[in-house]
Amino acid sequence: MAYLGRQPNTGVRSRYIFTATASQTTFSGTDDDGKTLKYEDAAYVDVFLNGVLLKPVTDYAATTKTSVVLTSGAAASDIVEIVAYDIANIADAVSAANGGVFGGTITAPTIKVGTLQTTAGATPRAEDLGIDISGTLVQMQYTTAQTNTSFTSSTKVEIVSVSITPRFSDSKLKVTFHGDWQQNSGNDAHLWLSRDDGSGIYNAITDGSWSTTASNDAAMWQYFYRDGSNQVKNAEQVFVVDAKVTQQITFKAWGGSVGGGQLAIGANNRNQQLIVEEIAQ
Repeated sequence: MAYLGRQPNTGVRSRYIFTATASQTTFSGTDDDGKTLKYEDAAYVDVFLNGVLLKPVTDYAATTKTSVVLTSGAAASDIVEIVAYDIANIADAVSAANGGVFGGTITAPTIKVGTLQTTAGATPRAEDLGIDISGTLVQMQYTTAQTNTSFTSSTKVEIVSVSITPRFSDSKLKVTFHGDWQQNSGNDAHLWLSRDDGSGIYNAITDGSWSTTASNDAAMWQYFYRDGSNQVKNAEQVFVVDAKVTQQITFKAWGGSVGGGQLAIGANNRNQQLIVEEIAQ
């Protein structure tokens, strides 16, 4: 713990006692108790000769911070007592009770705080503090829905959606879809994933980037499989795209079938889940 002035076990003043020899004028080094004479400022030093307070400059000189020189030599066995007072400057201190503002850089081996706040009162983010958060998870949003829906022909039906507002436009968004599907003979199962960045149109996701095709239907990213009659398959798809914006983005998963007959999503009444994670770059 830091202190203003000396550490608590040394007190606010130090007393040095010397027994003089005949005609001795200079007193320095260790005193009668083995303590080494030192002081910070002559203005905070009192010198006594046989209990009588001496006058600075007139009766003694204290200029070296390690010695006191009497103007007139002391007699043998005279007692010279030197009292050095500690110096503490509290005028430039920040109040522990009321707080305050530091005008310069604060350097410390370890700083432990309870709550950090910005000047606006908000909790600062890691990036506000100059901390590199590249590759870390910034936030995660997800939606879980228990559906059991059948599709026929090329019908497309919304399964689940989730919205996220990226904190950084250069973030990556990792999108994961989990779902259980069951198809009947002759059907192809299709999963379409799309995003809307506020325009109200769900653009397709193509090869890790946004499609330029503005369509609610035709150009959506597809996951395709054909397993044969009455096969249950866990459809898990993961892809990563650039955030590009810092406004709300809504992702949607759509289901459908091709080839006639029926396709069921939510097989075994399990949950369908869409997860969106923002990864800082």
